[in-house]
Amino acid sequence: MRTVSRSSLLAALLLAASPLAAGSTLSECPTVEQAGFTVAMAARDTVNTLDKVPAGPRHLFFFADVRDGRGQTLIHQWQHGSSETTVRLRINGDSWRAWSSQPLHTPQGNWRVSVRTEAGCELGQWDLPGASAPPPVAVSTPVPRAALPSGEPAPAAPSRLDDAALQALLADNDVIGLRMFLQDAEARGLNPTQLDRLRNITLVLASARHEVEHDRLHTARTRLMSLAARDDLTEEEQDSLAALQARAQARARQLSEEYLYWLAAWDITMNQGLAGSALCVDPSGFANDWPAHINESLAWVDRQDTGSGYRFVLLDHRTAESHVLTLHCPFQALQGLREGDSRVSQTATGG
Repeated sequence: MRTVSRSSLLAALLLAASPLAAGSTLSECPTVEQAGFTVAMAARDTVNTLDKVPAGPRHLFFFADVRDGRGQTLIHQWQHGSSETTVRLRINGDSWRAWSSQPLHTPQGNWRVSVRTEAGCELGQWDLPGASAPPPVAVSTPVPRAALPSGEPAPAAPSRLDDAALQALLADNDVIGLRMFLQDAEARGLNPTQLDRLRNITLVLASARHEVEHDRLHTARTRLMSLAARDDLTEEEQDSLAALQARAQARARQLSEEYLYWLAAWDITMNQGLAGSALCVDPSGFANDWPAHINESLAWVDRQDTGSGYRFVLLDHRTAESHVLTLHCPFQALQGLREGDSRVSQTATGG
């Protein structure tokens, strides 16, 4: 009978198990369903998806939607020129969005992010092309002061506007980036007349559009009214102004309709039911137990005693429109009449 040593048996078992182990390692690698670059993340969602490095934003974000990677560590390997940065991110779910960011100092140069797990799974790499480096500035021989008719130095040529970068910011409606762009243009000596129009027309239109998108309609209307008072708008600017005015008006109407039904229901419940009696006794509880979406939209700004009830004034902070709810308190009116009769009786008796 042949004797098998313990070491030989252990080696055989390891060789037999190695394919299974390799297959298990591969099956444990997560997959990336979607990935890309953006200028910001909001509530785990991307603000936009970039196809080139933008001009203006101060940070560049990379996101990756990972599936079947719970408990693993994801690695974002950032590359920009000769610079490399490693970011480690924990995957806390079976379907998980992980993102990281890097400072963006210039739109020039290509970016690359390689994604892998700490266990060694290579998940892919993504590239974002940047702007090419600007051509070198030609250095001309300065003109001697004596050669100029007035004896003054030749004025510096005004800076040219980067129209492509401007249009990209406007397409993304990046108001913050647009302000930074204009500050940089001023520092580089952009024509003051052109800079004035960009700040007082282009930037105002972009700001109003951003405010309409975020339901700050009162502020947007104020900006649009200031533009409507100008008489130097181009035809394109006038069209943009009219479109934004119509959009703000339609959105204000939509927002009002969202709570007008609730206001009507409140009127019926309080003035035709028993709930209003308690409120007549203690009107300070007027806004108690309001639905969350009503509290977020309307603010209770005033309460007026009408003698036969109360009038509550509400303000929609998004549109600056006011609404009035009237609470009828018949017992309060009856009590007032009784007190009036009592005073008249006392006066008559005293006389």
